[in-house]
Amino acid sequence: MRDGQGARSPDFICLGGHKCGTSWLWTICREHPEVCVTLPKELDFFTRHFDRGMEWYRSHWAVQHGVQGEVHPTYLYAAEVADRIAKTCREVRLFVLLRNPYRRAISHLLMDVMKAQGKTSEVKGDALRAAARSRPVYVERSCFHHALAPFRHRFGSDRIHVFHLEEIERAPFAFSQQFFGRLGVDTSFHPPSLETRVNQAQDRRFNHLVQRLVRIVRIVRRTRCGDRSLDWVYSHTDLRGRFCRAIKVDRGVPVLHFDEIFSSADADVIAEDVVRLQQDWGGVPSSWQERDYQR
Repeated sequence: MRDGQGARSPDFICLGGHKCGTSWLWTICREHPEVCVTLPKELDFFTRHFDRGMEWYRSHWAVQHGVQGEVHPTYLYAAEVADRIAKTCREVRLFVLLRNPYRRAISHLLMDVMKAQGKTSEVKGDALRAAARSRPVYVERSCFHHALAPFRHRFGSDRIHVFHLEEIERAPFAFSQQFFGRLGVDTSFHPPSLETRVNQAQDRRFNHLVQRLVRIVRIVRRTRCGDRSLDWVYSHTDLRGRFCRAIKVDRGVPVLHFDEIFSSADADVIAEDVVRLQQDWGGVPSSWQERDYQR
């Protein structure tokens, strides 16, 4: 797809949501021989790096042919992204993945606990409640109607294709056929990772070492040379993905209930948002009424 100046722009962008299956979608897109996605996955162009320009953005596709796109978990929550996409990628196809908002909030919370403590399997209720109260983002990012509003205003609901993770999990190949069909590529392709769960909340080995490495990476990112070097590594290798897979160990997660961790006011905010989502975007899976979390 070409922008207003005739230069290549992405054919599709998945806007999120966070902890709604974007890592899995990015993986199966990367496996399709006719689809090319950005490396790294979370490029943050339309949020943190927009001032670098479209040439910088285009440089993060490994090849310059086929259908090109980006899958990002949090573009959905940044209101400025809608205007920036509209100005630079006028004909882009937009996709959104959503899931049970109560379970999304718990999954997000567990991810942060894993990053801070290295463990999710042994975390206690009091610790989870304290963590939940410390950051309103867990509830805010589960309010999908509110997040979608700027994009609906800018593009209209007809241009935004919304999928529910619960329906994808029931019939992943049917989803891949529909999704790849909208991209205009081979719908018979069966991605190797189609039935694989990606980026689950798990315990992490060597957590103190990992936290130090994360701090080092942030320091390196502050220099232009270091930033470009890391971009090259992420664009040309799977070193980051292999490292993340190596440090994780699945020790399970206990069944958790939203009402035991978050407040009744939090539940009311999400419930009201779901009602508005149904009014403006159609029905949601019946399982969205459930507030327990288990893998």
